[in-house]
Amino acid sequence: MIRIKNLNSEHPKEKYDFRIIKGWSELYNKYAKDKKPETAKQVKKFKTYFNNKLKTKDEFILAELYILIKAYKKYGKLNLYCYCDNECHGNVIKEYIVNLLRKEETKNGRKSNSDYSRSYYNTRSTSKKRKRSSKGK
Repeated sequence: MIRIKNLNSEHPKEKYDFRIIKGWSELYNKYAKDKKPETAKQVKKFKTYFNNKLKTKDEFILAELYILIKAYKKYGKLNLYCYCDNECHGNVIKEYIVNLLRKEETKNGRKSNSDYSRSYYNTRSTSKKRKRSSKGK
C-alpha cells in the first residue's frame, strides 16, 4: 500500500516513511510554494517535469525512486509525506511506482491483481475514514 500523508498532521516515524519535500528529496515539487498545499496546475507542471526527468534518465530522480521501490518491496508499504491536502505531486510519484511494479509483476508472470495494483486505489481520504471508524470501536 502506498499512501500520501500530510506533514501538517503527522511526521515520518517508520523505515518506509519518506518526505518528498524540498531539502529532503529530489522528488519535491519545485513548482509548489514552501509548506503550502499544491494546486492542480502545480501538480500538472510537476508531472511534465517528472516525465522529462525520467525520459532523460536523471540519475538523482532514478536513485530516489530506487530507494522508494526498494523500501516498498521490503516492507510492503510506503508513505510519502508532503504538505498537501488533496492535490499532490506525491500521487504522480505513486502512480509511476505502481505502474512500474505492475509491469515488473506482469513480466515475471505473476497476476497483476496484487498489492501493487490495489495500492494505487488507496487514497488519503480512505485511510482517514478507516482511522475514524476504528477509534469509535
